[in-house]
Amino acid sequence: MGVQWRGRRGGTLSQERINRLQSVHFPWNYHDVAWSDTFAALSAYKDTHATWPPRTSVPGRERSLYKWMGTQRESLQRGTLSQTRIDRLNSIGFPLDPKRIQWMEKLDEVREYVETKQQWPESRGALGKWLQYQRQRYREGVLEEYRVSALDAMGMVWEPRSSQEGAEGPIPENGKKGREKEKRERKSSMDSIVPRPPKRRCRDQTSVESGIQRKVDTSSIAIGRPVRACRTMSTKERERDRRQEAGSSDGSSWESSDTERGSDESDFSDTKGDASVVEQGARRQQSKRTWTESFDCLSTFMHTNNGCIPTSDDDPTLHSWTITQRANWKRGALSQDRIDKLDSIGFHWDLTANQWDTAFTRLSEYRSSHSKWPTQSDNTSGSWMVKQRQMRRKGRLSQECIDRLDSISFPWQPLAGIWERHYIDLKRYRSTHNKWPTPSDGTVLNSWMHNQRAARTRLTQVQRDLLDGIGFPWDAISDQWDRVFAEVVAYKEKYGKWPTQTSSPTLGAWVSTQRRFRKRGKVTPAHIAQLDSVDFPWDPKKVAWDRQYAALKEYMRTHITWPRQSYGSLGFWVNAQRVLRRKGKLSKSQEDALDDIGFEWDPRG
Repeated sequence: MGVQWRGRRGGTLSQERINRLQSVHFPWNYHDVAWSDTFAALSAYKDTHATWPPRTSVPGRERSLYKWMGTQRESLQRGTLSQTRIDRLNSIGFPLDPKRIQWMEKLDEVREYVETKQQWPESRGALGKWLQYQRQRYREGVLEEYRVSALDAMGMVWEPRSSQEGAEGPIPENGKKGREKEKRERKSSMDSIVPRPPKRRCRDQTSVESGIQRKVDTSSIAIGRPVRACRTMSTKERERDRRQEAGSSDGSSWESSDTERGSDESDFSDTKGDASVVEQGARRQQSKRTWTESFDCLSTFMHTNNGCIPTSDDDPTLHSWTITQRANWKRGALSQDRIDKLDSIGFHWDLTANQWDTAFTRLSEYRSSHSKWPTQSDNTSGSWMVKQRQMRRKGRLSQECIDRLDSISFPWQPLAGIWERHYIDLKRYRSTHNKWPTPSDGTVLNSWMHNQRAARTRLTQVQRDLLDGIGFPWDAISDQWDRVFAEVVAYKEKYGKWPTQTSSPTLGAWVSTQRRFRKRGKVTPAHIAQLDSVDFPWDPKKVAWDRQYAALKEYMRTHITWPRQSYGSLGFWVNAQRVLRRKGKLSKSQEDALDDIGFEWDPRG
């Protein structure tokens, strides 16, 4: 069948044979035959195993059938699968849409659960979570219409109770309003019975209102007041009360100085989101220091470490204190006097900018000491360089940072340097070996040349000009033809004959291919001219005949009789010419050439 297909495509199959093949409904389309064969194999597999081929990484029939199934689904999604093939696949129950089948199976599980339990699945289970996901997609408006219809047919509750996700039945409107009303009535009755205490106060504490100091009397607070009323005092206030009680036992005043009060306000600020668990523990230890003491410690640390800010590894307490100062500065809770003090020692308010400066300095030092740019495998500077390129492409890198990187000749396009290095290697190889690299050379240049041909349209004009300057072969087929042609000519010069498939399989096959392609008109005129310039034997039979004819003429110069078969190959050749003439298979030119030397056609007389 393959021979008939190729013969029709090549125009060598006669019309008579084409008509005879069509009379028996010969399949001219190879793809249809291959599809039908694979379909039959899939149907047989389904009948034998009662299931579809599984996904596997082991090469074999199952893996091929599984991939073929995926191809049919992709063709269906693109709209390139014919209706005939769809009908044939449906006839064996082929799952063209496996996701839909899985979804319907899950829906059957939910239906069985509801019919058995008489309620919707709980949200903690797998079916309950699946229903939550369907409700979420429904609220987002991305749930398919057939899924919405199937769930509606089951009486799906799209908005279940907030307190019990997945509970059966809709929420009665009067029930919800009744619960809200009951909650308001309970709150009003509680307020009428128990007086509301001062905001965020549970003890007898001093409060200042309008410049008058007074005691807050909490004796009227009823014992039945909910406990949460006494929990409104923050952790900061409880810690302050504890310190005041400890100070009163030593005879100290309950009123702290302005410096200590400011320290408390800054040291106990809410920096929960900015510190780790270790830093929070350090902050509790830090309460023993005043702001001035912490500032002195920071100033000493920065002076000793060349202006660096302490990290959690250096000094957890001081690191936590610096986080607190930044948090207070951002929300305007830090006095100007303290801001000026911190500025005087070069305190970094923007930690991100400080980190960028540190990374930039580290990169500059690496470049100066190693005379090259780091890679991601060298150190963190390599990863930082990749991040800077990404941020610039996204427009998130400031112009100031770009200018600073340009000042050290930062490589924004690292591939450009790699391209130039491969170009220089290719140019050197060409000048040294006088040929282009091949896969057998054991270098990466041949693969690089292939990549340049594939990316020709994406190369810059400068890169294309550089490659054209060294005569780069953009056509890989033409380049390969020239290379093999040079090898064939070298073989002819070395051995004095043209290569055959016996003497040199690779070169002999190439020679045969050129003859076959010329008969089909697939050899370009330029290639024909190149082959003719070296007297390429387009007809090997004619070349062999001419060689034997020259040997015969040489033989007749020294002999008076024609060679017989007992003489050897020349005698067999002479007898063959007589047989070919009797059968009418000897060409006119060959017959005339033999007549010119008085060839004896009938040795018997």
